Amino acid sequence: MKKAVIFDMDGVIVFSESHYRQRRKLFFAQHDILLTDEFQKKLVGSNSRDMFELLIEDVEKRKWLIEQYAEFRANYPIDYREIFNAEMVPTLEALANQGIRMAVASSSSLENIQMILTENQILSYFELLVSGDKFQRSKPNPEIYQYTVKKLDLTPDDCLVVEDSSIGISAAVNADLEVLALNNDDPAATVPIQSVSEVLKYIEL
Repeated sequence: MKKAVIFDMDGVIVFSESHYRQRRKLFFAQHDILLTDEFQKKLVGSNSRDMFELLIEDVEKRKWLIEQYAEFRANYPIDYREIFNAEMVPTLEALANQGIRMAVASSSSLENIQMILTENQILSYFELLVSGDKFQRSKPNPEIYQYTVKKLDLTPDDCLVVEDSSIGISAAVNADLEVLALNNDDPAATVPIQSVSEVLKYIEL
């Protein structure tokens, strides 16, 4: 039986990807930079730092745009309660009742992770929050998951990951973790699932 479940956040805890996609598209259009749908798909599971490195070669221009994007996001709020995955609360409660430990490992900033979990009143379920900002490279680099497992003082065999993006699935698999793929049929995942509540069936993997 697994001892811990590690959750990705965007696309698992909150269904935020379409909102992020629209926000990015609007911002870059203001700066005459075309963000294609194909490129946007590559960003799912990644973070803004990697996005700007892929898009902007000039370091000074990139730095300036990152500052502008931070200001733009502050003026483009997202209601994370409206896009909260309602299945999370009963799932987390059931895991807690079984003594399963829980963590979040997300490419988002720690501030954003804490804010989203607090707004949806589920912060107390998680003993560890890990942000991709902590590492030189976020997902698909496996370091975020390797670090999370180590901080929990567990082994990969003790943990189960819930991810939605292929980038995140790759990160978990490369960290030797079993991963449930929410609404994603990526063959690299251990098991595809359609609902986060299905994690309760697989903690005995």
